[in-house]
Amino acid sequence: MINVGSFQGTSMPNVRPHVSTAQGFQKSMETTSSVTVSPGGEEAWGTKVDLSYMFDKLEKHGFINADERAYLTQKVTERSQIYKAISDLKGPGLAANAAYKMQEGVLLPNGVLTLTNDRRTVQRLAQLTRYEVQTIEAAQGSDMGIGQIGMLATTVALSKEKGIISGELGLKDFNMLKNWFKENGKPGSREFIETQEMLSKLYDLLASKDKH
Repeated sequence: MINVGSFQGTSMPNVRPHVSTAQGFQKSMETTSSVTVSPGGEEAWGTKVDLSYMFDKLEKHGFINADERAYLTQKVTERSQIYKAISDLKGPGLAANAAYKMQEGVLLPNGVLTLTNDRRTVQRLAQLTRYEVQTIEAAQGSDMGIGQIGMLATTVALSKEKGIISGELGLKDFNMLKNWFKENGKPGSREFIETQEMLSKLYDLLASKDKH
């Protein structure tokens, strides 16, 4: 059985980690370890997103409106300024959280945006295919393109690393994932109920692909 109980969310200046129970597991599961990427080495993993990408994502998710985007476009001229600008405008929360990750992290080829403080975590996330990323996002109701990784993505990535999931995520892996969440959840809790809803969506998505 997979053990991710030791995973801890990364901390960041003035940003309060947030989990939206209405959208299931959306807290990034960025982990920390003694293995770090050397300064400047993060570019080897992916690409730094530009301001246009940041503004598009922030507006898409309703973190900023059109007027606020216009204001930020004038105020923010360098990507290193986005986190402070969003924090000043919105305070701590999801918007600042996303801005921090987009400013400090990299976008992997599969569409996952992640911080690079933990080499092993980046390696795990990088092995997810675009299909797996899109499927997990649809099941979770999250956007990994702004760093909303979530427990499902973490579990799938770790399972692939350990060889528990072979090849691309499919219906063959559903029971394993279902059992993991059942054994690690708290029956009756809102999170547990929402997890079951997430798994139901995941099953439908995997079953639909399996039929084609």
